[in-house]
Amino acid sequence: MKTFKYLIGMFILASVFFACEDEYEPVSDFADAGFYTSYGSQVGRSAVVGDYAAFMDISQGAIYHHWAVDSGNYFLEGPIPRGVEDFTSYIMNEGDTSIHDINANILFAKGDTAFQVRLFNVFEDSVAWRGVDETTGWPYEAKNHSAVYHEDGEWAGKWVFEYNILVDVYDTIITDMELRNQGVVIDHTVEGDTVKIKAGEELQFADLSAELDNTSRPDGTTWRILNAPENSGENEVYTTSSKTIADITFKKMGNFYIELTAKREAQEGLVGDTETYLAPIVINVAQSDLPFEQQGQIRQNKDKTVNVIFNALIADVIHDDAKNLFTVNVEGNPDPIAVTKVERVENNQDNLLLTLAEEIYYGDVVTMTYTKDETIGITSQDERALESFTDVKVFVYDPNMLDLTAASFEDALGDYWADQRKGTGTVEYSTEQAATGNQSIKGVNPGTSGNQMRFSSNADALLTIESGVTYTVKYKRFLTADTDLAGGDKFYIGEGGTLNVIQINNVDNLLDPGQKCHLFTGNPTEAWYEMEFEWTADKDYVGAFLTVQVNPKAGTFYYDDFYISPKVEKP
Repeated sequence: MKTFKYLIGMFILASVFFACEDEYEPVSDFADAGFYTSYGSQVGRSAVVGDYAAFMDISQGAIYHHWAVDSGNYFLEGPIPRGVEDFTSYIMNEGDTSIHDINANILFAKGDTAFQVRLFNVFEDSVAWRGVDETTGWPYEAKNHSAVYHEDGEWAGKWVFEYNILVDVYDTIITDMELRNQGVVIDHTVEGDTVKIKAGEELQFADLSAELDNTSRPDGTTWRILNAPENSGENEVYTTSSKTIADITFKKMGNFYIELTAKREAQEGLVGDTETYLAPIVINVAQSDLPFEQQGQIRQNKDKTVNVIFNALIADVIHDDAKNLFTVNVEGNPDPIAVTKVERVENNQDNLLLTLAEEIYYGDVVTMTYTKDETIGITSQDERALESFTDVKVFVYDPNMLDLTAASFEDALGDYWADQRKGTGTVEYSTEQAATGNQSIKGVNPGTSGNQMRFSSNADALLTIESGVTYTVKYKRFLTADTDLAGGDKFYIGEGGTLNVIQINNVDNLLDPGQKCHLFTGNPTEAWYEMEFEWTADKDYVGAFLTVQVNPKAGTFYYDDFYISPKVEKP
């Protein structure tokens, strides 16, 4: 039995476009078989509908040969010049599903995940090829492909070799969608139909393009909700979403159109595809029956403005005197703070920014009140007047340089904080005690020199320290009853590979002159209490970290609620 050698990759076909031979003739008495394709040595072949690939039979000694494909696909007359996009004029013998030429240019006209280009050869002698089983997918398994001897029939006494070259053919994308209102599917295909909702209500848009019975396999979705021309210009975008199933709330009155784009990103050797559908249905949004209200938390921003959120979009025009309808009170202050400016957040139009005449500070107890006024007051885009609200808490900006998770040890050890223990001292996160949240950081010292709790802030909690700036540092600690109160803790700023560039709580330890730390003595056990100190930076530190070391006295210690920020000078 002679060997059938799979010769793909022996030479490059990327720029070869086969011309067709009129007849197939055996080259010699030597029997062997093989083929080239324009895919080179690639086995996992892919194409898109409307594209073509080239195949060449290089068999030796075959007495009969043909290429075959399923109906609906086409053979093209070669050579085919580069740059051709429409191959219709190159179709030969339209309707034929087989060709006897050595070379075959095959136009893929139907999507099929396992399109078969069938090579059929007849030999006087047996042939075999040890190649792969293309039907298994990656990783492909080795397999012997042998000619079959026919006892009877058309090829009685001959050896027939058949091999299916598989190509994954991607179909052209076809868009499909569902429009749902509170779970009810609405027909979006009727020209002139209208779905009516009210401002603040939600519609659901589902991209079903990937669920159609074809092989297009889109992998991306873009919804665009477009303003009708009478709203604010020709097809201006109201909102967008890239979710396959998008729940979109309409906060603005007017008419809107739905546009869906389904796409498939290009891959190596495979062009992408995009299809866009503009639904003929109109979404009509009328004024809401619900009150226009403040919702969510009122928060001060880092730039000292105050952000207020509402349950609907705010009108384009805000009356100059609307600021006088807001009252901001600070506990302990006899007079309210005036609001000097009210403006809408343009990229989030259900938010207002308020500028205050005086500063408020972290630690202040601040509330806000608004008095409804249908003449000069805040209104929504669907023309509802904002309802009054009273004494709503204002969350004052927290200048802590450590975010909430890092400050309260609510992460996992190694994320924000690193174990830097010395000797047999221990460091771990614990739920046994917590000042706030669910966790604190716990350490145990055995009471011998060089064995102590030590930890530092990690890469996700690095600090930028400015020379000459005074910083306030606060923290809470909890000592168990058996802790030796002669101990204490030291705080350092570390930089680079050094954990303790400079100690920042440089306090005299009266029990052990020459050692400086925050002593445990004089403080309670079995209870959380807060410590506070200030430090003025001696130089700039970039990418710095905070290191805490407990002096080597025996005990069990818990730390929580760390705080470091530039000192606030409150008048």
